[in-house]
Amino acid sequence: MKKNSYNFDYYKKNFPEAYFVSKNQMPNEFNKLINEKNLFIELGVGTGKNINNFIKAGWKGNIVGFDLWKRYKKPENIKGVTFIEGDVRNTFSYYIKNINKIDLLYIDLDSDVESSIYCLNCCKNLIKNSYVYIDEFYGFHNWSKNEAFYFSKWLANTQYSFDLVFYTEFGAAFKLNGLKKPEYLFYTLIDKLTEKELNGTDN
Repeated sequence: MKKNSYNFDYYKKNFPEAYFVSKNQMPNEFNKLINEKNLFIELGVGTGKNINNFIKAGWKGNIVGFDLWKRYKKPENIKGVTFIEGDVRNTFSYYIKNINKIDLLYIDLDSDVESSIYCLNCCKNLIKNSYVYIDEFYGFHNWSKNEAFYFSKWLANTQYSFDLVFYTEFGAAFKLNGLKKPEYLFYTLIDKLTEKELNGTDN
């Protein structure tokens, strides 16, 4: 909690409409926010604990889980969930070919930001007016060494505007809205970054 206190202050200052939600209560919060619960995809299932929490909270839509499957084996004791075997970098783009919309995309691939960004790019047309939760989205005081820096660059370049809806001890929930206006800028979140840093040339 201590390492994220700076982020809480930053959120409060720059996103006064965003609010704090304990990660334990996050599934309940998404249940309130999302009316039509058709598809929830988690990237980074791990042991399945997070998916179990959503099931216990009453998520009624389909749940599909992906992972790199290096540290963890596919959970065997969770009913009603589709787990896609194989490295997410090889399976995700194939799976979503027949998908029209993702209601909630939960990203928790730990430090494998490259795979996370790849999956975001694959499904960017399926998450309009949807929610994206990015775990470990913090590090505003030390941008270049934290995952938030790389996810922020993706948000800056996506064609949609977005709202930061709420934040937890470990991450942040965004809602992607309509198409950006040409003059739309992302500096509300990364006002301390220079253009040089945004372009990936920070030393």
